[in-house]
Amino acid sequence: MKGEWRMHYVGNGVQVLDCVEEITYNFLNAIELSVLPTGEVVDFTTMAPNIMGQIAPTSVQCAGKILKATVDPNDIKYAGENEVMLDTLGNIKQINFLFGVFLDKLQREQGEQLLSFYNLDSEDAKGNRMISMNAKFADREVNSRYFYNKCLATIDLVFILSDYDIDLSNFNVLETK
Repeated sequence: MKGEWRMHYVGNGVQVLDCVEEITYNFLNAIELSVLPTGEVVDFTTMAPNIMGQIAPTSVQCAGKILKATVDPNDIKYAGENEVMLDTLGNIKQINFLFGVFLDKLQREQGEQLLSFYNLDSEDAKGNRMISMNAKFADREVNSRYFYNKCLATIDLVFILSDYDIDLSNFNVLETK
């Protein structure tokens, strides 16, 4: 129903998301990024003077453009000049950039340094390719679940590393061309 926006929980407190905007919101939250009412993605952990000389959160820039995001399906945002919309499930370059932001914070705040980041390929019962993203640190290795979509696998890895118990399986659909 239009106008409804809800997350729900299943057994053991696992959170299930209903729309892409919920994934975007939780993904940015896991990276400690926020979205202003204008849709601009900002980092409150790195403050800097703005053009008015006031201390303000730092705008997140991806490929030289200010990153914007829609986190509420009832309040769609649009990119203007020198801005780019976050394509949560369709732009692996943006997701990898944000994964890098996450890793920088992880190293700065917890001292954990990534040794390697790679994907493992597998196939479902029908022979369709599935991907798991994997991060190896000095003292542990963390693997995402398997997904058809590389963006989802990377987002899942961030959720796991952030101790977010979120089930993305209802978005794990094989895209046909």
